[in-house]
Amino acid sequence: MFLGTILLSCSTENDEYRKDSPSAANPVEPIEASLEDFFIEQLPSKTIYALGENIDLTGLNVTGKYDDGKQRPVKVTPEQISGFSSSTPVEKQEVTITLEGKQKSFSVQVSPVRIENGVLTEILKGYNEIILPNSVRSIPKAAFSNSQTAKVVLNEGLKSIGDMAFFNSAIQEIV
Repeated sequence: MFLGTILLSCSTENDEYRKDSPSAANPVEPIEASLEDFFIEQLPSKTIYALGENIDLTGLNVTGKYDDGKQRPVKVTPEQISGFSSSTPVEKQEVTITLEGKQKSFSVQVSPVRIENGVLTEILKGYNEIILPNSVRSIPKAAFSNSQTAKVVLNEGLKSIGDMAFFNSAIQEIV
């Protein structure tokens, strides 16, 4: 029978090994390169907004070019976005991404409509063309009745249109 001694060792933050250092199983490559430029490879899935909606960066694909010659994907957060406001309708709004002092822009549109839980609840007057955002799932009964809008562009996600939704309107084209 063999009797031995077990030696246990503990470390603190001040030791060479720190609790927040990467483990051998999950090495993290330190990025010491500086961002030289970046490119918008793919726009966000959503570029048409209703009044009052928040920006949605889902689908946005940005690649950074670094001074070490490598390109890496860059995650963009809402804090790095400027120029977006859905408080008033606008045909073309420039939204700017700022990363380490470098900027790139893309355009979004804010339609003159309000949406609640996927239902079109308000259509502002005075617009010739209305493009419905993808978040519109239902157009309620008589929504465009007596409207002076000439053209309405429906979205692919639309599931229902209420009775007489376009009755007695000036709409000449529905796409």
